[in-house]
Amino acid sequence: MSSGLRLAAFSLVLVMIFGAGFGLGRVVGPVGSDPSPAGQHPAGVEHPIEAGHGEMGS
Repeated sequence: MSSGLRLAAFSLVLVMIFGAGFGLGRVVGPVGSDPSPAGQHPAGVEHPIEAGHGEMGS
């Protein structure tokens, strides 16, 4: 078996393994994370309504 053919076979197997891992990750999703709706802050985090905006000092 020539070295070029070995390299091609190795590359193909590597792409297949990473592709399978990527596909499985897309199907399963994040493990151990608590899905929260986008745009909402965790409980206990407060932000001023006009944080950094508005008039200063007067």
